[in-house]
Amino acid sequence: DDPTPTPDPTPDPDPEPEPEPVPDPQPDPQPEPAPGQPATFFTDDFETYSTSSPNLLPWRWYVNTFDLSGNYLGFAGGDPAPANGPQVSGIVTEGGNNLLNTYSNYDDGNHMMNQVETSVYRTLEGSVTRITADMVGSYRFTFSAQSPATDGCGTTNSANGASGGTCHGFVKVVDQGTWALLLFERVETTSASNDGETFSLDFELTSAHVGHIYQIGFMNLAANYAPTAMRYDDCLVEARTPSN
Repeated sequence: DDPTPTPDPTPDPDPEPEPEPVPDPQPDPQPEPAPGQPATFFTDDFETYSTSSPNLLPWRWYVNTFDLSGNYLGFAGGDPAPANGPQVSGIVTEGGNNLLNTYSNYDDGNHMMNQVETSVYRTLEGSVTRITADMVGSYRFTFSAQSPATDGCGTTNSANGASGGTCHGFVKVVDQGTWALLLFERVETTSASNDGETFSLDFELTSAHVGHIYQIGFMNLAANYAPTAMRYDDCLVEARTPSN
């Protein structure tokens, strides 16, 4: 008989190599504001003003006028914003807290036949009146907006039925030679509640803006004496990174 074949011994399997540990990825460093960029551009809670203040400097006002088709007709203003009206702006106190009350320039005769855009804004004051290289960077403008109980922005004038007024927070960079807008960002506040709410607006100052005029504040647009009142508080412009 044939001998029963002896099976070849099963070779020991090669041991599986130990997996190499995968190093934890290092987190990407958080971007920092550009060197020299101010962490806080400005802040204002309006507590340093009152209705007896001579004005609201460094806040100023101006009015742009447009026909009913939106064609630009001209502007006026640039003066310190009023602290107690009778038009454009004033300080109101609610619960011991000051707010900036803004509204259209209803003394302007253009209201009858054109659109009146009234702005209450800040610009650079003092020794630095134009954007400088160390201001280049990204920013966030935050503020609260509160519609008053009567004649709030976007409501109807009970005397003549006019409505359609709009309100915005805005940032502009204006060419100092041509007055062209190099930057115009805005956020609408017309729908702000009577209790108030927070709004924010992101913008960027670039090297192309250096040497030009910076404006930031609040605007309203209306015709035929439509209501435009809006109250603002707790304004803050601070440096931000694009990921914020």
